[in-house]
Amino acid sequence: MEKLELIESQKLPQKGKVKEFYFLTTEVLREYLSKRYFIDLVDKTTLEILSELKRIPCDREMKVLIEEILSFSDLIKFAKLKPEDGEVQSMLPSIRNVIHKTKIETIEPFLNRVK
Repeated sequence: MEKLELIESQKLPQKGKVKEFYFLTTEVLREYLSKRYFIDLVDKTTLEILSELKRIPCDREMKVLIEEILSFSDLIKFAKLKPEDGEVQSMLPSIRNVIHKTKIETIEPFLNRVK
């Protein structure tokens, strides 16, 4: 999450660096998914990542969201699609949502609920 905050603080879209913004944010997502599911996704294409996602224990809703994030980002990075402001603004919350809903809960919150 710290990396996302750093990217957000750089205000890349406001500086006209939308492509760089999407590159950096999807790199964070790839790194997170790699560490979370113990598979190397950093140097894989979106199609390769989507193939790997079929094998991970993650609900369908999250897999669809991950696919949408990566596919849309590819259009911006490689097909020079110009996203609307709302699409750019929704990128970080979407990635945070994936991270929040797929993170491994530590034992401390569990123990607090048991008390």
